[in-house]
This record gives sequence, C-alpha cells and structure tokens, in this order.
Amino acid sequence: MKQPHETEIEDAYRFTYESRQFRRGAGSQATDRGAIYDNTAGAAVRNLSTNAMRLLIPQTEQWAEIVFKDPDLARQLQIQLAEPMRQANSILFDHYTNSNFYLATSNALTDAIVSGTMCVMFIDQEDKPLSYRAIPVEDLFFLQNGNEIVDVVFREHNMEARNIVDRF
Repeated sequence: MKQPHETEIEDAYRFTYESRQFRRGAGSQATDRGAIYDNTAGAAVRNLSTNAMRLLIPQTEQWAEIVFKDPDLARQLQIQLAEPMRQANSILFDHYTNSNFYLATSNALTDAIVSGTMCVMFIDQEDKPLSYRAIPVEDLFFLQNGNEIVDVVFREHNMEARNIVDRF
C-alpha cells in the first residue's frame, strides 16, 4: 500500500539526497519537476540525524544495559552477580561500539527524517557477532488501517521452510 505515498517520499529524497535513486512501484505517478525547494534540506537532515544519534545513542557512553526486570530479584542477586553483570554490560557496550550498529542506525534515521519511517534489520549468524543493516524505505511495505492511516510497516523476507527450522 505504498503507492499512494511514493510521490511524496520520492520528492523528499530528491530534494534532500539528490544522488539517491528511489525505485518506484508500477502505476506510480510522475513527480512534478517544476517544484522549487530549499537546497539546505540535505544539510538540515544530516544535522538532525547527527544530533539525534549523539543525544539518544552516544558512541562514548553506555546507553543500553542488561538489568534485572524484577526489583526483588535484583536485590537478592545484586551482590552475587555484580561482577558478571558488569562484564556483560561491558561486552554489550563493546559490541555496539565495534559493530556496524551506528552506521546502520544513522542510515535508517536519515530515512525516518526524510520519509517518516525507518527499519534496521539485525543479522544473527552462528559464531559471529550481530550485524545490522538499514533497509531502504523503498523496500518496505505500508499497511493502512480502516481510516487510510499507515499503521504498520514491514519488509518482505523469503526463507525456505527447512532453513527456518535449522535457523530457529
């Protein structure tokens, strides 16, 4: 159900990231090439993305941690598991810092700013650390509710049944 939104999304990309090609679906209308937009839009998007990343998920600070959800359990095991929890959180911080998480998130956040939605896929391979990939907005599908408001965004993924069983 992305077709009604493609012209607007394509315009947003064209006037913020001219070099990015937006693949349109069949039956989409052509964009009005006579529209004039402010050429500072690209810089504004980059600035907003950079500041959001810096404030929400800073690369130099621990912004995510493993904690006990149950406060009673936390009190019971706090002393016993303090060192293993510290080590686990250190590993988590190192993972985000040394993986491609920030690059994928930055690319996806740019999509969110320009088009209003974003998707980050994590790739979990055996014997390898998690890897991340920003899914381009043109690869996403939109689902509208009864009021024609987009309320679900998803991506098609193909996997053979035997691979699903092996993987999970």
